[in-house]
Amino acid sequence: MFGFLGGAYDLSIRLGVIQHKSPLETAVPFLVIQGITPFIWPLLVRLLHRVGPGLMLVAGFTALAAAQLWLREVPIHETGLVPLLGPLILNGVGFGLVVAAITAAAVNVVPPSLTGMASATTSLVRDLGQTLGPALVGAVALGMATNKLTDSLAGAGLTSAEHGTATAVLDAGGPIALHTAELGPLSAKLAPLTERALADGYNNGLVLTAIACVVAAVIAAVFLGVRTGGDSASNKTEAPVTEPEGIRA
Repeated sequence: MFGFLGGAYDLSIRLGVIQHKSPLETAVPFLVIQGITPFIWPLLVRLLHRVGPGLMLVAGFTALAAAQLWLREVPIHETGLVPLLGPLILNGVGFGLVVAAITAAAVNVVPPSLTGMASATTSLVRDLGQTLGPALVGAVALGMATNKLTDSLAGAGLTSAEHGTATAVLDAGGPIALHTAELGPLSAKLAPLTERALADGYNNGLVLTAIACVVAAVIAAVFLGVRTGGDSASNKTEAPVTEPEGIRA
């Protein structure tokens, strides 16, 4: 969830803040991501019983990591939905694989009397990832963007007054405030600088989320393995199958 929600936050900044899309336009890509899971859910349930949760988790986390890196390669000036469809679909498939397998992976390694504890622990850790993902990605991305903007402003050919205004806004509100502030003609001069700085910063945030997903894939491979055959999953046919969760507000 650190990787998934961190990437979702990164995507929302790309669409809503950097590209100035409306709330409805920003919501459409998330509809694509979340809309995939209900369509592939019957396949996910079959996979859970055939190959077990280990392989599904490794595949899901790997797909999420690849989706984050793919999104990073889409140029910031691409404002249409079509260039984003590839990473969005891959993100949705990876999310579906992980959600379908994560509870099964937890409850199938404890005695039946402890399945409730295992499921609750999974939810707790998942919520921790949901909290840390946007927080850490935002801290890394905005820190890098601020450093880049500080250097860019010095060589941007601004007057002393313009430089003072831009620096004051940057110091008070950060790079997002400088990108969205209404500063008249100065905003037009600053737009390429703030757009590039924010894009680079949040692209580095996507690297962080991809690393988190790769680490999760390695953990799943080491502790659960990638053995085919869903014996462990089929022993508890009822507990593992939960309804997919969407992105929490």
